[in-house]
Amino acid sequence: MSTKNWLTVDAVSTRYGLAPSYVRKLAQGGVLPYYRPFGKRLYFLAEELDEVFIRTRVPAIKELI
Repeated sequence: MSTKNWLTVDAVSTRYGLAPSYVRKLAQGGVLPYYRPFGKRLYFLAEELDEVFIRTRVPAIKELI
């Protein structure tokens, strides 16, 4: 059994507070990395999604001064 943390669209939606349709839109738009092993359901690696959210950090104003 793999130790990787695989997530479905619903799990991503719950974890990050996004609508399932928006998760699909982000994946199809190339914003979120995903896997489609059997041609239908989308699967995501939690570690890769965490990296996406960390990469998109906007610095606080105090950090810019």
